[in-house]
Amino acid sequence: MSSRWSGLSVEPSKPLNALPTADYSSIVLSASQPEPVRAGLVEERVNSIDPSYYDCIYRLANRANVIVDQCHKSLGCCESGCCSNTSWNVKYGFAVALIVLFCLLVIGGVIFTLSCWLINRAKDKKLRKELNERQEIEFSSAPTPFYGISNPPAGNNLPPIY
Repeated sequence: MSSRWSGLSVEPSKPLNALPTADYSSIVLSASQPEPVRAGLVEERVNSIDPSYYDCIYRLANRANVIVDQCHKSLGCCESGCCSNTSWNVKYGFAVALIVLFCLLVIGGVIFTLSCWLINRAKDKKLRKELNERQEIEFSSAPTPFYGISNPPAGNNLPPIY
């Protein structure tokens, strides 16, 4: 009885996880090896298979080998790997600052308007109270109207003075 794996042939000279190479050498890392220290970015090329990606070529520290990473075009290649996605901070930071500034101006305007209204309201109450007091004093000290005698003298047909 034969195994289902007996028909497979594996070439011992070529590892299963080998990557195709162009004009530069590449190394293949297994899961057990720690990631090597990158010395710096050597070259940035547009990926021939998917043009929305860059092939970022890094030189290894103390080695002649290089590492190739694929980074999206919107991120780009940085010295230690793909750049972080901070583009939204640049794009929307100014807009957010303008919105916050506008909100602060609106809130400040509302507070200023309310404070002016309250101050004027207090002044109006004070003036109204003074006016009412003056009117009470003027009416209380005014002479009472004289309606005259029941039989006025002849020739005096003037209306009474109030």
